[in-house]
Amino acid sequence: MTKDHTQVKKPRDRPAEEQRSQLALFHNARDIRDVRENGRMTEIWLVAQALILCGLPYEEVADTQWQRKARLADGSMLKVTFASTEKGVPIPYGQDRGPLYFLVDRALSERRKIQKRIRDDKSLRITDDLSEDERDKRMRERARLLDGARFVEWTAASQFLDLMGKNVGGNQYALLKERMNRITACAISIVREKPDGEKETLVLPIVRSSRTPGWAKSSNKSLRANNGDGSEMSSSDSRPIGFEIGPDFFHDFVEHHVPIPAVLIKKLLRKPKTLDLVMWLCWRAYAANTDTFIPISDLREQLGTTDTNDGRVLAELRKAIEFLKQAGWSQLRAEVVSRRSGKAKAGESNRNGLRIGPPKDLVYFNQENEKAPKLHLPAEPNHTFDS
Repeated sequence: MTKDHTQVKKPRDRPAEEQRSQLALFHNARDIRDVRENGRMTEIWLVAQALILCGLPYEEVADTQWQRKARLADGSMLKVTFASTEKGVPIPYGQDRGPLYFLVDRALSERRKIQKRIRDDKSLRITDDLSEDERDKRMRERARLLDGARFVEWTAASQFLDLMGKNVGGNQYALLKERMNRITACAISIVREKPDGEKETLVLPIVRSSRTPGWAKSSNKSLRANNGDGSEMSSSDSRPIGFEIGPDFFHDFVEHHVPIPAVLIKKLLRKPKTLDLVMWLCWRAYAANTDTFIPISDLREQLGTTDTNDGRVLAELRKAIEFLKQAGWSQLRAEVVSRRSGKAKAGESNRNGLRIGPPKDLVYFNQENEKAPKLHLPAEPNHTFDS
């Protein structure tokens, strides 16, 4: 008689998993609080607004398209669609947010450096005494220089891995290569419908072309980088290595971006849903001019969530609020309201939603303490960095 060596799969211990998850969040919040209290929260990433309000899926999806919608504070509607452009390559998801945020922030950082160089260059200044031809010439040159920020030089994987505090070795290179393969094979459509009926529609690749660094080359692609039109570059090409962001996507996040402390991204990247909610709360608290109650139907639109379970949406939001308070943002004035909580005020009876207002003493999360100046302004309401 032979023994059956088939292993019985143990059922998942969901309560234990939830406990471990909450403990990890607690440690992350404590680490972030220490950074804020010790005055070391100086690193700010500028994240595309569209990627916060209508972000990537949290897990791999079988469909070749992924769409999310969100309503902005001014009543306009934002609709973002991600689509895979290569057969067999899924849409970016989960922690793919990390390198995508990295590309956006580096492009915006380079643009600000170029703006400073333009301001300091007397030959590019626009003055009233210029002839029309000279003014046009200088404007074209300024635009050409600013457009150069779309190319993000990225020669070594360690430039990102070191920044994120990840070990440079093991499977980290392979994981980053897979993430960049999904990002470079993804197109994005951004539709902004304004309250007056005006509509802006963009359909574009996230990365238009690249001189792919060795660490990011897929095994099924040519070892030589291409020019973006299918032709290959010669080995004598001395141009820098990196990725060129599509012009329309670039111009959209130049106009609409949100400053996020880098420590939040580094600590929460493994929990993308929590990261999305925390970044949304940081943005929404700044956009709030007065105390506002957002009913669950509007809240679901503003969060861009596809979850139809009210209780689950509110529970996740409650966890994000508690996380920010544990991380040291005691001034946050945000509270989940539910029929069961008994906290509804006049006009809020029998309604689920979120009550949120400007933070106490106008101390925002990207301030290290009450005396520290605000580091950056969010992009909603629109905030641009014009030269």
